[in-house]
Amino acid sequence: MIVMKIIAFVFFFIGAFFIFVGTLGIVRMPDVYNKLQAGTKATTMGFLSVCVGLIFWEPSWILRALVIAGFVVLTNPIGSHALARAAKNSGIPFAGGKDKLQPDQDIISKGSVVNHGLAKDSAKNADTGTDPRAVRGGKK
Repeated sequence: MIVMKIIAFVFFFIGAFFIFVGTLGIVRMPDVYNKLQAGTKATTMGFLSVCVGLIFWEPSWILRALVIAGFVVLTNPIGSHALARAAKNSGIPFAGGKDKLQPDQDIISKGSVVNHGLAKDSAKNADTGTDPRAVRGGKK
């Protein structure tokens, strides 16, 4: 029985850690969209860990804990999505910053297709004269 309590405490501490990290994310993130992402994911994982700990703490509460966990798993992302959509419709801007994927997109648009799987298509379509970048919407 003492082993079950120790396992429960481990899950309680894991859940508390996730909730703490989510709280830090809410404080540190620059805009409402990032704050929603940090808060939703961390609190969902934290609460699920606490529910698992509750099951180990008191095994007779398994049905209650599973119903509550299922409710949180279904409603937390839906609520987060509704808040993000309301923020977007209200005109709340995204945080500024440089897109780190932009250099990759520049390489693709300049014609360096060797590492992106298009080289095989170029060799295959060489006899037809079809440019696969044109088919995929890239520059001709």
